[in-house]
Amino acid sequence: MAGMKAIRAQTARRVRLLPLPQVSRASALRAFRARSKGFGSSSPRVNGRLVRSLLEACWFRLVLDLAEGAGRFARCADPKCNRLYLARYPDDRYCSVLCRKRATTDRVAIREVKRWLKEKRKAGELTGAQWKAAREQAQKLYAGGEKNLDRLKENIEAFLAGLLRQ
Repeated sequence: MAGMKAIRAQTARRVRLLPLPQVSRASALRAFRARSKGFGSSSPRVNGRLVRSLLEACWFRLVLDLAEGAGRFARCADPKCNRLYLARYPDDRYCSVLCRKRATTDRVAIREVKRWLKEKRKAGELTGAQWKAAREQAQKLYAGGEKNLDRLKENIEAFLAGLLRQ
C-alpha cells in the first residue's frame, strides 16, 4: 500500500494535481440524499438522484467522479491559462490544443535566439564573454515575459551594441 501512495504522489507531482479530498462514493451519496429530500417524481435526476439545478447536477457529477477516480484534475501548464481541467492521460500538461501550441511557440522563440547567438559566435562576431552575456540577457528577457522572436532579437542586438561600445 505504501508503494501505491508513492506512485500517486509521484504522478501528482508530474501532472501538477491539486490536492483533493478523498471522498467515498457512499459518503457522497449520503450527503446528496440529505440535500435532495422533498422533491417530486418529475424532477431532473443524475445517476438516479434528484437534483434541483444544473449547477447541483454538475457538482454531484464532480463528487462522483472524484469518488470513483474517473479522472485526474490538473492545472494547465500554460502560464497564460492556468485553468483547472480533467486530464485524459497522466502526462497531459495542457487543457487544450490552443494552450499547447501557444506554450510551444513561446519556447521556440528562446530556442531560436540561442541558435542565432551560437551562429554569431561561430562566425566570429562575438567573443565567449559577449556570447555568454547575450544568452543570459535573452534568458532574463524571456523570463520577464518577452516571447516574441523579433523583439527578443532586437533587444539582444541593442544589448550587444551596448557591449561593443564599451
